[in-house]
Amino acid sequence: MLLRSLATAAAVILGTHGLVGTASAMGNDPDQNVIRVTSATYGASCRVAPGNATYDVAARCNGLPFCNYKVSYKVLGDPAYGCKKDFQVRYQCGRRGPFQASAPGEAGYGTPVALICK
Repeated sequence: MLLRSLATAAAVILGTHGLVGTASAMGNDPDQNVIRVTSATYGASCRVAPGNATYDVAARCNGLPFCNYKVSYKVLGDPAYGCKKDFQVRYQCGRRGPFQASAPGEAGYGTPVALICK
């Protein structure tokens, strides 16, 4: 009983954050015109490791036709202290793309970045 309760709780928690779903619901079906994040980097202007923000952006945006991602150092951390970090994301819309969206330095203070599949 305890294991079933824990599994149910985990499914509810993960489901509320958009991490649970079928391949098509998650944006992996190439015939759907929805976002599939391939790479996101916070601080490329500071020469940080590319892709350091991919997981968070994908978790929030994959499977949606539109996503207004707010860049936050509170979520992504500070990969290059003292440097004005930009934000870059590459994504596909079904079979189309790649597309790119970006924000200039100091992006981590809540700058919105729109990912759009039309």
